[in-house]
Amino acid sequence: MCVSNKVERFNLVTVTRVSFSFFLAIFSRFRQRRRDLLLVKGGG
Repeated sequence: MCVSNKVERFNLVTVTRVSFSFFLAIFSRFRQRRRDLLLVKGGG
């Protein structure tokens, strides 16, 4: 029981970390694209 609980918690932490890094990558990419669009708008 205790071991299974530990494994469950570890899985939860892993899933949270993976989803967070995934969201961070998407967010940074979106921000970069937005900055590029702003630069194009300002330059053009």
